[in-house]
Amino acid sequence: MAKRKNYLNTPENMTVYMSKALARDLKNYAGFCNAVLSTIDYVEGPIWAMQVYNGRTSHWAILEEVGRMIYIYAGPLKPQPILPQGQFYKRVLQHKGTAVKQIGTIEYNQRMEVCIRWQDED
Repeated sequence: MAKRKNYLNTPENMTVYMSKALARDLKNYAGFCNAVLSTIDYVEGPIWAMQVYNGRTSHWAILEEVGRMIYIYAGPLKPQPILPQGQFYKRVLQHKGTAVKQIGTIEYNQRMEVCIRWQDED
């Protein structure tokens, strides 16, 4: 029996991941806030939203959990935080040339932060 992959994406590790992935782009900003698991109109599934700012200028760094796209958004839409209410999401990742189907469930961690736990489908 194959070992099941199970991991938790928390605000802390997603903030670190996003700041490293956007390192060159973040040089244009004075600072950023911690990532928050959210939703936004016109984007499928949950996103990690991290506010980036420089003086009065404020934008959103967004990482799509399902599509794994990351970008800085300067439009009028604002991400809405997610509260765990039994939601689940599906995605397909490419791992070593193989499609891996995963299910993500929204939950709290020990710090009572909203996180998403991804598990491989059986």
